[in-house]
Amino acid sequence: MQVQAADEKGLILRLETLAGKSDTRESRTVTLHVPKGQSPSPFLRGSDFTARWEGKLLLEKRSRLVFHLEGTGEAKLRINDDLIVSAIGTPSESKRLSSGEHDIVVEYQPPVGNDATLRLLWEGRDFSKEPIDPEVFRHDAADAALEKSMSLRRGRSFVAQKRCVSCHDSATKEMMPELLLKGPSLDGIGGRLRPEWLARWILAPRSIRPQSHMPAVFQGEDAEEKAAHVAAYLAAGSDPGSADPLPEKERVEKGGTIFRQQNCISCHTLEEIGEGKRIGLGGVGMKFQPDALVEFLQDPAQFHQGTRMPSFGFDEQEALS
Repeated sequence: MQVQAADEKGLILRLETLAGKSDTRESRTVTLHVPKGQSPSPFLRGSDFTARWEGKLLLEKRSRLVFHLEGTGEAKLRINDDLIVSAIGTPSESKRLSSGEHDIVVEYQPPVGNDATLRLLWEGRDFSKEPIDPEVFRHDAADAALEKSMSLRRGRSFVAQKRCVSCHDSATKEMMPELLLKGPSLDGIGGRLRPEWLARWILAPRSIRPQSHMPAVFQGEDAEEKAAHVAAYLAAGSDPGSADPLPEKERVEKGGTIFRQQNCISCHTLEEIGEGKRIGLGGVGMKFQPDALVEFLQDPAQFHQGTRMPSFGFDEQEALS
């Protein structure tokens, strides 16, 4: 299959159920995790589906590469219509690719009765196996199915943000379980977040996270003072935990390895302010109390059911890194 001209970062992910229903969305890279029995999309019902990523792989220079598919179920990777990887767990032969754009397609069939999980990785002469950098993928933003799907997603997002069903009865409630979720818990928040960061957040949430739904609740000359008062009130009576641990070189290096292996860069930047939907991590040390970040990494939904951060099953030592 010839992929159309690519002009946007990322790939197109096409999902289809056995009943013939489909959904299309942008995907920064080839990665997927759908728990057993769940649907891969809010627009599809049922857990029986197939997935297909397609777009372009953009290489700055001629490279000799080995590709890997990891996960559960069955998957194949094609580049320029050539079958490169025929099965999960079986790496490709070393493949020489010229500089420029290459058609890329990944087809996936999830397992029956198990979690659906897939990742695409690569390795080269000068780097070991790692997730493919999302920056090298491109797709056609004018794809008709993608445009239709993005319109539906924007509408769904507005309904959720504006809480339309708070005043109107609608079957949408059953289709959008996130409408039942509330914001992060304020219980013991002073033990999790630093008061200085809390004050900055209350004063101007979108200066820290541009995509935040929280409004700036205080305006005027005394806004900063009011934000500081609220932060002090929320932090009162909370135990901030132990003192900041000194970073150990080995632990920092291990953390960097885990960060790359889990492809955290797909959803985050290392700057304080994020980019698009990616959340910045540059100020994370100023945000969390020492022990709280470890607890969050082990169980992201503990204090915020609506978080998009998945649980990676980190043990305490991995989270500390």
